[in-house]
Amino acid sequence: MAAQIAVALIAILFTIQVDMIRRVELPLAIAIPFTVLWIVGMINTVNFADGVDGLAGGIGAIAATTLFLVSVLQGQYSIAALPLALAAAALAFLRWNFFPSRLILGTSGATLIGFLLAVFSIIGGAKIAAALMVMGLPIADVATVIIYRLLHGRSPFKGGDRAHLHHRLLDLGLTQRQVVFLFYALTAFLGALAISLGAAGGERWPGLIPMAVIVVGVLAYVLSKTSRPASASRR
Repeated sequence: MAAQIAVALIAILFTIQVDMIRRVELPLAIAIPFTVLWIVGMINTVNFADGVDGLAGGIGAIAATTLFLVSVLQGQYSIAALPLALAAAALAFLRWNFFPSRLILGTSGATLIGFLLAVFSIIGGAKIAAALMVMGLPIADVATVIIYRLLHGRSPFKGGDRAHLHHRLLDLGLTQRQVVFLFYALTAFLGALAISLGAAGGERWPGLIPMAVIVVGVLAYVLSKTSRPASASRR
């Protein structure tokens, strides 16, 4: 956590920070902690999602592609090259990372994807809402797991259970590939929603409402169908 905060502060030193939300300029006392929270949160979102072969890399590629297309729509062609490079690298890695994997991201790989997604969504502005939408499902999953672990008197960063959505879906009888493709489909749908709102010339923040309805609906359905998470060897 200390290292994650440190890299977030390094990004801020290079003027990468969230200084405006919906055309409202944030004072420095709010912009800096919000930026740290955003970067550290995205790092852990991708890292926590790395529990099934191909999951973190795949949703990272979809999210990066979404940020690429949003940047293109805004005419930020030089900035668009950054998430495009990340999407290409993640897709290439999936050749070896998809189930059954021969290579895995590991914590270093997953946290790097999360950091880059967080930073790319800040550079050029007006992409925080798009990133929130496309990453809505894994973000909600992380929040659910953290709340579950805190309610049971455990550190939110300590694994050993099957509280994650991908674990619960496996417990429902889905295969690893089915779980991954379900995540891909929902992430791609939410990414397409973010892109379409931008292409139509509207704001993306109102799009967070249908995103939240979809994500909460999926989580509520799966939680209602699964029992208390059992112990597990993977995060």
